[in-house]
Amino acid sequence: MNRRMFTLEQVKQVAAFMPGKDDIANLKNFVETGGDVTRLPPAEQFVLKLDQVPFLANRLVTFVFALSFDLKIEEVKSGLLDIERASKQVIDSKSLPQILELILELGNFINDGSPRGGAFGFKLSSLSKLDDIKAADNKTTLLQYLVQMLEKKSPQLLKVNEELSLCEIAARVSMQAVSSDLASLKKDFAATTTFLDELAETEKFPEISAFIAKAKKILDDTSTVFTSTQELFKKATTYLCEDPQSAKPEEFFAMIQSFLFTLNEAIRRNDVQSKNAEKLKKMEEARIKRLKKIGKSITREMDRNAIVTD
Repeated sequence: MNRRMFTLEQVKQVAAFMPGKDDIANLKNFVETGGDVTRLPPAEQFVLKLDQVPFLANRLVTFVFALSFDLKIEEVKSGLLDIERASKQVIDSKSLPQILELILELGNFINDGSPRGGAFGFKLSSLSKLDDIKAADNKTTLLQYLVQMLEKKSPQLLKVNEELSLCEIAARVSMQAVSSDLASLKKDFAATTTFLDELAETEKFPEISAFIAKAKKILDDTSTVFTSTQELFKKATTYLCEDPQSAKPEEFFAMIQSFLFTLNEAIRRNDVQSKNAEKLKKMEEARIKRLKKIGKSITREMDRNAIVTD
């Protein structure tokens, strides 16, 4: 059970290809009836050696847990950290609430006089519709118009992407999966400690016993972080008027990230349209300039012809 001498993959392979009871019984019968062990193939000799290891099945389960613990707990902690940081960004963002307020005002203006007018708020899922609503020219969307307003009055708000840079990462994290992984680690930990407690003192594994003491503290600390992260995420969802009981990080942060993406796309489209308009303007100015030049040339030619005629 020395964790420095075996890799996780090696132990998994042994656990996956454990011989059945009948195989072991046949080999034992071969030895007991005078068979020469040295004449057996290496695999069969290895099986006989394994059979001499006490509590082999439990050892392997415990060993796999010990060797995979660090990687699994880091995945859990990493997911929690992503949700925690993104939740803080949402709560601390100065630009996001101002943009959402402006969107609400635009929506109420457009829907004035209808049952949808005079709203006090809207769901985050409604943000995806902003790029579907088009102006009379069928070229500019409501989101593009919003960008134009922000560029003229509050250009600093368009840096909202910087304030919410971690939402894209948090959108890949499932709190349910994190919770399941943490619960699985706790279950394996309980099974391991039960197995170790049942062993006689002479059969204890110093390597694993030391690991268990360390793992308990890590699991306790991670459980505390899990609870605090849940509370912080609920605070972030409540802040944006979403249901904290049903909201999921992968959906909540995905809606925000999707809005940020389309906002950037609207900025890009506005820029392209602006450059195209400027290009057309210059082309038109050049055309008019050419026409004037041609007109002047014609006038001069007509004047010369008139002088010759006279």
